[in-house]
Amino acid sequence: MKNKKPRFWKVFLVSILLYALYLTIVTYDIDTYINEKLFLVLISPFLLVLGLLIYYAFYSDIAKYMLFFFIIIAMLCLSIIFTLVIGVLIYFSFFYKSEKIRKIAKIGLFISGIFAIPLIASLFGYDGLYNSIVKTFSNMTLPSKYEKYVTLSGNTVSYEGNTMKMLPEGENKLIEFAFVNQKNELIISDDEPLGYLSKYDTQGNRIDTLKIEKIDGIENLFDGFYGDYLMDFKGKRYCSWAIDGNKSFQPIELFSDYEKWDTETQKNFYWNEITLNSPYYYVTADEVFFFRDNQWKYFPVLTHKNTSQSPELDNRRNDYEEEDITGGYKMSNGRRMDLFSAENEDPIKEEESQRRDKIIPQYFKKEDSGSNIGSGIGGGSISYRTTWEEGILFLSIEVNGKTFHLKEETTMFDGENLLDNNTSYFSISGGTLEQYENYLVYTHPKWDYALFVYKNYFFSTSYRLFIIKNKKE
Repeated sequence: MKNKKPRFWKVFLVSILLYALYLTIVTYDIDTYINEKLFLVLISPFLLVLGLLIYYAFYSDIAKYMLFFFIIIAMLCLSIIFTLVIGVLIYFSFFYKSEKIRKIAKIGLFISGIFAIPLIASLFGYDGLYNSIVKTFSNMTLPSKYEKYVTLSGNTVSYEGNTMKMLPEGENKLIEFAFVNQKNELIISDDEPLGYLSKYDTQGNRIDTLKIEKIDGIENLFDGFYGDYLMDFKGKRYCSWAIDGNKSFQPIELFSDYEKWDTETQKNFYWNEITLNSPYYYVTADEVFFFRDNQWKYFPVLTHKNTSQSPELDNRRNDYEEEDITGGYKMSNGRRMDLFSAENEDPIKEEESQRRDKIIPQYFKKEDSGSNIGSGIGGGSISYRTTWEEGILFLSIEVNGKTFHLKEETTMFDGENLLDNNTSYFSISGGTLEQYENYLVYTHPKWDYALFVYKNYFFSTSYRLFIIKNKKE
């Protein structure tokens, strides 16, 4: 006995109600860019037709074929593989002659629908259901060997008897600056304005500290390290603690030959003496600081306001105020950059490839995803979509005879695959720096330890610094 064909006005009324619900969701509830909302509204008549086809598909072979066509087109927007699976199941559910095969296919279609509904919902801004299913599936399929991996938390990270400790020991502070001095000792500074500088010997033992104090009520007046010297150019003083342990500040002396110069002599001295023979120097608009004969010295830049006792000499200086002593050349040399800074120009890149040495990415466990619509430059009509996947990256650190299996939350953007990203290798300060994403390992042939760094993001200026001492024989 054939099923009774439904009245058209009832089918049309239900479709209109579904159509109105769809427009309401698009207009008020979907968080997306205005151009995309307009697109969703424009395609809405097709959904009205789809609603009618769904009803009539059970009574008309033509409607079945049309419904099959609509579903295939829609599924192509989600996934080609998923579309093929759904297409095959639809065919065997409605068009195959064997009743038994049709029943089996309909069960498969129902199961596929469970996954398709949250996937479609995620395209309309409803990610919660989809992400819950993805996280559950991800937990179920996680290989058991990754369950023992440990998180990068606390001052000490231990794995199967191996230990790495965060520097400075027991203080739980982020590091902002690190470098290797001329004695192959490690110098580090925390990210606090009134913090400490710490010095470590080649065995990884902290041997000295220097406290940063306020000067005249002002925090951190320093201009960084030039070579192994901590500089305060405004205060015309420097400290050699990093190289010789002397914590007192010494004055930067005025270069005695200065009063004998005219502008041409000064320029020649800068180009022939300072740039060629001084390992460290710094030039301001008013003064030139340079290192010579194990001492820092300075002299003022000559201008017509810079008078001396000699009117004849002053006459030869009168046009110098508009000149640039450096001639557009670099204004400094020898300034220390952070060993792990992305802006450090000192490292020499030796290799960039998928070869893994000390940092070995293993697995990415997806737990969440989403997308965002942004406008083009100037807020124009051109828009772009940024997608991301949040999850846990499992990786191994193998250094100095020790292995650490670690896990850390991370995010992938726009379809990238972290496991395929390259590792970079650099030569710097006599050692080797290996970098994979936000993770870095530094080793030095004179050290009995290695340094492991974790940054929250690639260009972060502060980071967690761990020491991994060599495994004892």
